Amino acid sequence: MEVSINKRIQESAEKTARAIRALLESRNILSMNFISSPGSGKTTLIEKIIEAFEGQRRVAVIEGDIETDIDSERIRKYGIPVCQINTRSSCHIQPFQLLKALETMDLDAVDILVVENVGNLVCPAEVPLGENIRVVLLSVT
Repeated sequence: MEVSINKRIQESAEKTARAIRALLESRNILSMNFISSPGSGKTTLIEKIIEAFEGQRRVAVIEGDIETDIDSERIRKYGIPVCQINTRSSCHIQPFQLLKALETMDLDAVDILVVENVGNLVCPAEVPLGENIRVVLLSVT
């Protein structure tokens, strides 16, 4: 038996994800959602992406974490726009949280948006964020 409240929540999330996709596409922003287990190397790979596109594309990063901003602080050294989302009790970034974060950014100054989701392979895989590319990382070592 399906509970109708879950269906409404899912429909709302999907609607918000579509709005995010439309917003980013209207500005020709490529968006990537990185998901993986904790410690697999998401932030390391994102640093390599930032370095590879330096001077060629304008990269912005949205960092998702349950409580900390360790990865955001790590990315800030590159001098690019970084926004932190602390999900508190949620094991993934919710679309409404991403939309709220995007509203704080100057999207006209972004070519590539990288979202580092919470370190978890279960929940983030089920929640669309309107991304163009979903990157599932196992390990960088």
